[in-house]
Amino acid sequence: MFFVITKTKHMKNKLIITILFIMIVGGRKASSQTFVSEKTVELTGKSKSKGYLGNVVTDDAKKQFEMVFVTKSTNKKIKFEVYKFDYNLNLLNTVADEQDVKNANTKYKWFKYKGDGEKDAEIYEGITAQSNMVGKLVLKKNQTIKKFNWYTGQYEYETRELDKVKPTTMDEDGKKRKLFYLAKQEISSSGELLVLTLENPGISNMAKSGNRNYLLLRFNKDLQIAEETSLLFTAPQNLIFKGSLSGTDPNGDLDAVYVFAPCAFYKKIDDPVPTNFTYVRVAPGGNIIERFNFQSKCNNWAVMNIAQNGKDVFLYGPGMIDKPEKKYNEFSLSAGGMSAIGFTDEQRETIWEEKKYEYLQIMKVTDGKLAFLNAVSIEEINSKAVKTPSQKKMYAFDGKRFVLNSINITGTGDIFIDGQDFKNQKPVGSSYSYRAFKDLLMFQFDKDGNFKRFYGIENTAKNRLRPIANAQAFPSKSTLTESPDKKSLVWNVFLVKDVDEDCSYQTSIGINTTTNTTTCYYTPLFQGRIGKIDIASGTISDFKLFGGEDFYLYMDLENEKGNKEPYFLINGGKEYVYLARERKGGFTGTERWGNSIWFGKFDPTKL
Repeated sequence: MFFVITKTKHMKNKLIITILFIMIVGGRKASSQTFVSEKTVELTGKSKSKGYLGNVVTDDAKKQFEMVFVTKSTNKKIKFEVYKFDYNLNLLNTVADEQDVKNANTKYKWFKYKGDGEKDAEIYEGITAQSNMVGKLVLKKNQTIKKFNWYTGQYEYETRELDKVKPTTMDEDGKKRKLFYLAKQEISSSGELLVLTLENPGISNMAKSGNRNYLLLRFNKDLQIAEETSLLFTAPQNLIFKGSLSGTDPNGDLDAVYVFAPCAFYKKIDDPVPTNFTYVRVAPGGNIIERFNFQSKCNNWAVMNIAQNGKDVFLYGPGMIDKPEKKYNEFSLSAGGMSAIGFTDEQRETIWEEKKYEYLQIMKVTDGKLAFLNAVSIEEINSKAVKTPSQKKMYAFDGKRFVLNSINITGTGDIFIDGQDFKNQKPVGSSYSYRAFKDLLMFQFDKDGNFKRFYGIENTAKNRLRPIANAQAFPSKSTLTESPDKKSLVWNVFLVKDVDEDCSYQTSIGINTTTNTTTCYYTPLFQGRIGKIDIASGTISDFKLFGGEDFYLYMDLENEKGNKEPYFLINGGKEYVYLARERKGGFTGTERWGNSIWFGKFDPTKL
């Protein structure tokens, strides 16, 4: 993840600021508690100060791996530097290599470079959906341009909006129906779009059908309706959550998941039970594959996230139990709810985050049926808090929203929800706020959803005044691994400890003006820590630092499933090798990074 900020100053005191935000998200994999071996080696070639680590290539047959750096390029040539190691982390040799741009990926198959100019950019056309100022559905054609960035060694995507249209559907009498936009799900394989809408019947028919007829519309590339499915309810509903899950679609497209809650709309047709919620799962083409009602313990439930573990689906979020026989859920994504027309998803989330909650509710769905639903009070969570031996103060969970990292199920059926807290902060003198990521959280439930323990790890990153160059502006990551005897879990935490700032300057002189442009890249620097949880007793060890205080992880290594993590796999995926690089703290490439690379090898079977 990194930010790019471009500032352009003109002589006439004009200031233009462009912000590009890119996040690289990897999957959740595991590590182990004990280093089988550790080693620090020295880089010797140009990769000491130039280029980037392009990939790590493993060869189980030879018991060797190669670290391949991309050190220089021109329009015609790409230079590589290859460091070869054995599986005992011994450096065998170093080779410099140069390849023609067009043929480089013949030898280095992972190298995806196809040109970095406008003429070389790949262009994709698609469609998207959103609401206008009064909440009505608007469709747009867009164009995505894929360009190579030599600073990061990756492709970046720029999306441009094209045509815009307000679609209409016809009822049985041939009259046009007005539609409110609620949610969208891209169908990547076909370039189509699945859109959830709410029919607006007009004032005269509101009492008869208001907030009851939700429509699933599948639009093709020409913005025409290819399929329409009705989600008709007997009582008025508000959409309170929208999410995605991987399903059984052969093309890999995701299923859409929606949660609805009754709303107070018109007394004669309102659901008499405010906690009578509905779960709906929809295939990419628009077919409803799961739908059932469930009784929420929290009448006010702010569903914050969804996660998948095999055939099990989990939803969680803070909530309140306040006269559930009378009060309806106020957290709505539907027009007319708390999110009334004009609020964006981000604005709604900000409102939700500032509320005070009394419970954390977790729900499990298996094979399209409710497996369990449980609400634990914030008071009980904090009464069962556990900290590491050296941590002076235990973090207190306030019940507000947090970022989900993963949900893991142990061999005994225990459920571990792993996340990170955050606060909305506003810099002094600024009109905008940003998320400052705080301590890491872990909630442990038994197989039936009963709460057992709460673990907290302090985030020691410094909180600087500048939000973008602030380590707390970037979320940390973590992974979990269970020991072979099912008695313990290894919690591998990757904390953002610092931020690299790289700026370039350019001056262009016109007839009457001089323009100075500053472009800055902000890259979070992660450090690895590893600790161990005893599942039965609930104790947690202190955390061991990877490499040392001056070493920062490579966070974009490809593992065998194509996910980007700070490790690579060897010996058929049985062992993990983590990589971290020494950082000296200077300003230029040669001053900032040292020559040392730290390796740590783990074997999960030897916990």
